[in-house]
Amino acid sequence: MAKKPTLDEIIEMLDPTIINEKVQQPHAEARASHESKKIKVKDYKEFLDEVTKYVQHHHKKVYGTDIDKERAYHLAHRILSSIRKEEGGFGSVGQAYSDSLSGKLQDVFNAIHKGMEGEQIEAYNLHVFSQVDPLDFDLATGMVQQYMDKYASLLPPGVAKKLKKKKPEELANQWQELAKAHVGVVYGHRAVVKKYGAPEKKEA
Repeated sequence: MAKKPTLDEIIEMLDPTIINEKVQQPHAEARASHESKKIKVKDYKEFLDEVTKYVQHHHKKVYGTDIDKERAYHLAHRILSSIRKEEGGFGSVGQAYSDSLSGKLQDVFNAIHKGMEGEQIEAYNLHVFSQVDPLDFDLATGMVQQYMDKYASLLPPGVAKKLKKKKPEELANQWQELAKAHVGVVYGHRAVVKKYGAPEKKEA
C-alpha cells in the first residue's frame, strides 16, 4: 500500500522557494534566452508569426520538447484572452496585436511568459493536492486534525476559536483551503522576516 502523505509534506511541497526553483526560474530563463529584440510588427501575419515562434521557443526551453504551430498559437491565444484589459481596450488578443503594432511586442512576450508560468504553477499545485485520494475521508479528516493540532495557534484568536468549535470531520472537505491559508501565513511571514531581518555578515 502506498504511503499516505502528511499535511507537513503537502505544505513543504507548496513552499514558494521550491515552486520558484521548479517552475519560476526555468520560465525566467526561457524568457531571457529568447533572442528576438524586435519591438513592433508591421501586420497581423507578422504578429501571429512572432507570437507563435515565441511560444515554441519558450516551450522548448522549459519542457525540452517541440510544440507545433497550431498548438503554440492556441496556447498564446488562451493566455492573451484571459488577461483582463482596461476599460476602452480591444479584446485581449486584439489589444496584444495593437500593442505590437505600436512598439510593445516585448510586453506581449512578457505576458505570454507570465501566463505559461502561471499555468505551470497551477498544474504543480494541482499535482501536490492530487496526492490525496479525494474519496479518502479518513485521510482528509486526518489532515484537518494535523492542522488543528500543530497550526491553529498561528491563526488570529477569533478564527482559531471558531475553528476549535468544529470537529475535524466537519472540515474534512476544506482541508485544502486550510493548507493554502497556512502556506500564505507561514511563508508570507517568512518573507517579511527576511525583508526586515538583520543583514548577513560578510566574511572578512
